[in-house]
Amino acid sequence: MGLATWLYHSCFSWRVRLASSAELADADVIMAHEFGNQHDISAASAAMGRSALLISRRYHKPVVLQHPLPRSVPELTPVLIIREHRVRGAYLDTEEVQGQLAQFCRRQGWRKVILCCHPRHAWRAGQNLRRHGLVPVYADNRHIRCDPRCSRVALRWEWLFLLREIAAKLYYFRRGFISDPPT
Repeated sequence: MGLATWLYHSCFSWRVRLASSAELADADVIMAHEFGNQHDISAASAAMGRSALLISRRYHKPVVLQHPLPRSVPELTPVLIIREHRVRGAYLDTEEVQGQLAQFCRRQGWRKVILCCHPRHAWRAGQNLRRHGLVPVYADNRHIRCDPRCSRVALRWEWLFLLREIAAKLYYFRRGFISDPPT
């Protein structure tokens, strides 16, 4: 696929197929991504934590959380908390989070991962998960919105997050972190 086609899809393709109840029940684990930074809990992060909690309770699934999400759902006991990059001082991005998740899932014999993340992030997170040999199962997180009080400016408003995500898709494609064209 050419770069022009990729640019077009990066700007206009965002949809993922949301999982049915049967697909959620068939999954192995839930992964809840943090939205903001490593130091505070944004409203979007708290919503993702609550979403993971509800899915976990309904389908009796273990949960992996990206730090600092455990603070937003203290009643949830994750099987793993991803706190930092394996390279000291490096930014904990989706590629690193998914890499650590994949390593943990392989040890457990798990393949199907329910993603709890911002709807604009779901496609890239899912494609990256596939790169790590896991199968994404998309929870309905359309209720999660940007947070005007988020400490990261690019995550405060939908239009800024959209621009950030377009750039991230292109960066991930160029680095080989995702390879499938948007659908």
